[in-house]
Amino acid sequence: MLKPWECKVFGTACTPEMPIGTCMVSSEGACAAYYNFGRFSRQRVREVSIEASRA
Repeated sequence: MLKPWECKVFGTACTPEMPIGTCMVSSEGACAAYYNFGRFSRQRVREVSIEASRA
């Protein structure tokens, strides 16, 4: 089980406006909660995406 920030598409390709998975569709989903309430900084999302692309 991944945390939202561990997902390669979280906050980039997958947002509440363009959800890829069920966690982002519902406002009560884990990904949507992290995205909407700022529990995870968008800067860190970019850093994780860069790290994942290097792997």
